[in-house]
Amino acid sequence: MLRRLFSKFDAWVINSIYYPGDNEETILLKRIYWISIHFIIVFLSLFVPVFYIYGLIYWIGLAYIYIGFHFINLLIFYKVRRGIKWFALSTQIAHIIISFVMVLIGGGILHSGGAVFIGMVGPFMASIFQNKRTAIIFVIIYLVTLLIEAVLQPYFVSYPPITSGINLFFYLTLFFTVFIVFFIAFMSYANEINKSKLKETLRLKELDDAKTQLYTNISHEFRTPLTVILGMADRIADNSTKSQNEGLQMIKRNGEELLHLVNQLLNLSKIEAKAMPVNYFQGEIISYLKYIFQSFYSLAESKNIKINFLSNIDQLIMDIDPDKMMQIISNLLSNAIKYTPEGGDINVIIDKRQKNIVNELIIKVRDNGIGIPADNLPHIFDRFYKVNDISITTSKGTGIGLALTKELVSILKGTINVQSKPAGGTEFLVALPVTNHSKIKLDIGFDRFKSDISLFTTANLKDHVKKGEEKRITKNLPKLIIVEDNPDVALYMESILSPDYAVKIATNGLAGLDLATEIIPDIVISDVMMPVMNGFILCEKLKTDERTSHIPVILLTAMVSETNRLEGPETGADAYLVKPFNTKELQVRVGKLIEQRRKLRERFSRDITLSPREIAVTSADERFLNRALEVIENHIGDPDFGVDVFGNEVGMSHSQLHRKIQAHTNQSPVELIRSIRLKRAATLLKQKYGNISEVAYVTGFNTPSYFSECFQKQFGVSPSDYISKD
Repeated sequence: MLRRLFSKFDAWVINSIYYPGDNEETILLKRIYWISIHFIIVFLSLFVPVFYIYGLIYWIGLAYIYIGFHFINLLIFYKVRRGIKWFALSTQIAHIIISFVMVLIGGGILHSGGAVFIGMVGPFMASIFQNKRTAIIFVIIYLVTLLIEAVLQPYFVSYPPITSGINLFFYLTLFFTVFIVFFIAFMSYANEINKSKLKETLRLKELDDAKTQLYTNISHEFRTPLTVILGMADRIADNSTKSQNEGLQMIKRNGEELLHLVNQLLNLSKIEAKAMPVNYFQGEIISYLKYIFQSFYSLAESKNIKINFLSNIDQLIMDIDPDKMMQIISNLLSNAIKYTPEGGDINVIIDKRQKNIVNELIIKVRDNGIGIPADNLPHIFDRFYKVNDISITTSKGTGIGLALTKELVSILKGTINVQSKPAGGTEFLVALPVTNHSKIKLDIGFDRFKSDISLFTTANLKDHVKKGEEKRITKNLPKLIIVEDNPDVALYMESILSPDYAVKIATNGLAGLDLATEIIPDIVISDVMMPVMNGFILCEKLKTDERTSHIPVILLTAMVSETNRLEGPETGADAYLVKPFNTKELQVRVGKLIEQRRKLRERFSRDITLSPREIAVTSADERFLNRALEVIENHIGDPDFGVDVFGNEVGMSHSQLHRKIQAHTNQSPVELIRSIRLKRAATLLKQKYGNISEVAYVTGFNTPSYFSECFQKQFGVSPSDYISKD
């Protein structure tokens, strides 16, 4: 209760003394000054009646002068409220002067009722409100007054009304009051300064972290298009005619993307320098907003997101800056599409309202996407801030978009607010004043904004994924999955790898995981920063799932920090390449990893008796092989044991089992079962377990003749010759 009252009182004090532009230290000094002056006025006011009782007329006069001086000082302070050091300086000088006069009147230092301690308020306050040099000057002035008083002490006559009892009472009262009050003030000031310094340290750390995050984000955003630009330039140089047109288009698109990123940074610097002009003219804004909205149809459709344009206004002529309006709406729409899952809904709602006699255009962009955590919401418009959430931080972006959007809205004298909750969607509300002061321009010229809007509407990969899918399936080539949400990077990698591999593309980590689990590829190449599921999580899930643990994974990323470099191998990645990567290096890495897996398969197929740990790459592989061999051993005498039962026992579908066994042993599941049975049969024949027919039935063969045929193919000799060799 008391704490709440104190907080309210403190808030009221701060509000009464605050002047625009005051920093934390200035506000702290003002609070101490405010409390000190009010305490002095109240304290002396309480003692004036006591002075009357004892007939201390001179002291009464000095008390009124003292109270009046501080009261006037306080009134001026309330009126001005700007600065504090000059007010404190006048108070410090007043204390030393009044102390000196009271000592002279009272009869010297020893008979002045402790008035000598009043002068100490000056140095005390100087040490709080001024720098050390000023404090030393006030200490020297105070010591000079003490010296003068000490020299004149023999010539003083005690002020008659002041008895020894009164003198002792006031002496102790002033001593404890001055020292205790200012000791508390000192402690409070020191504590607040420490807190302020801690806040400043944290602020500087946050600023440093923000800068680091900016450099990381910018580096990533620059490296991705540079991968395409440099890669396609090399391909065109190597083969000047083949796919030249497509390559040049990709270079142009990614060059424009780099230019867009640079322009965003320049726009922020212009805004900061207050050099961003507003180019208003009167135009019909509803049709322009609808034009921007319609430009995002294909992007939303590619993610199976339904978007709706709902306007309660048919037509509205107002002052608009088309370029800034395009950036505001495009940023909000592209963010909504980015963070809304497939099958979601986005609504753009246009309305008009009156607020404080001003008409406002209301633009709402509402989605039912992943939402924003409550603790991140206050910072959503901070520069270079990215929400600390796994599904959001793993998406690409510089952290500039929303900050720039808010700045642009402010330049247009509007406001922007956001409401959101995790898994409950997000709504951005932009309110712009409706004015009609500029020249009328009926034709906004939509076409000139096409290229700018296209930078927000990333190309769609889905059509390309479907195109030629049948051709890839029928190719007798190693299966390779590219997991990359940037269309140009994905298509560029496909162009350099498709001659040697049957390539499939997934647009995010979750889609890549589903695809890898379904087809069990020979290798996966994945970007790291992607929506829905990032590359690190994808790699970890692939390496810990027995169905996919054997698949080599190459992580490609534009994140170049040491932490990121270490995180890749920690998740089980077989290789980690930084964008822009060397084309030859990527091709060599892919080839070497597939060759390594081929050699392991050959080694296993040559000698089934190898321990799984001798050939397994990961613990999940080892567990799978141990269980697979154990299942075959348990059913080795069952002639009905086949692939279906085998798959059920290890928890895999027929196709998954086939790809997994093939990847490890270079054999189909049927061939592996038969091979292990024949190996067991050979061992039993050597041990003279029984005749050939008995061994055939014990190892799961239906007929001795089929057993002999298979044995001949496996070992190059008939069972009878195999026995006779010993």
